[in-house]
Amino acid sequence: MAEKKEVAECFKKTYITPQGEASYPHLVEPQTKYNEDGLYDVTMYFDEQSGGRLIETLSEAYNKACEEAKARYEEQKPQYKKDNPKIDFEQFYREEVDDNGFSTGRIFVKLKKKAKIKTKDGKVLQMKVAVFDRYNQPLPEEAAKKASSGSIMKCAFKVSPYFVPAGAKAGISLQLDAVQIIEAKEWTGKKSASDYGFQSFEDEDGAAFAEQAGAEGEADF
Repeated sequence: MAEKKEVAECFKKTYITPQGEASYPHLVEPQTKYNEDGLYDVTMYFDEQSGGRLIETLSEAYNKACEEAKARYEEQKPQYKKDNPKIDFEQFYREEVDDNGFSTGRIFVKLKKKAKIKTKDGKVLQMKVAVFDRYNQPLPEEAAKKASSGSIMKCAFKVSPYFVPAGAKAGISLQLDAVQIIEAKEWTGKKSASDYGFQSFEDEDGAAFAEQAGAEGEADF
């Protein structure tokens, strides 16, 4: 019987992201586009400072995963190594770029969790993502469903190393456990003025401009 491999501490503990902006969160109802069993997921965006802290925090786990992948690669047969001369170490984060291809300074990561897990004895376990409000109180599902892109939140997660023989890909995945919603933004199906980049004028100059625009509008007719 093969000796059971000890799991590194960096793959046992729970991490918490800095506060960031969510994109297309599926926290209550899993999406089935890429996994028929369902997948809870969210893409989180972080500014340069917060993103840097997250990258530094996860560097130990990432380096450990790469080491384990190298060991598994060396165990492969010569023909496999000939077909795959090197390991493709995949980064767990991406840099955001603008429409012109320039970096915005932000990074983003993808966190996910399987909605169903099949045990060795054939049982199917239904999984959930715990969702809390800014006061650490459990958030009802109906309220959690309303949190959409643009919501501000933190995520609790574990790190899982991977080595995919097909293509010799290796890295870490971020396994979502729980979410704390700091500020929820509800999807209405319509863009707001701020979504288009307009600023709100609430000072006297802004009010005067609005009045002037209205007066000019009357004069046109």
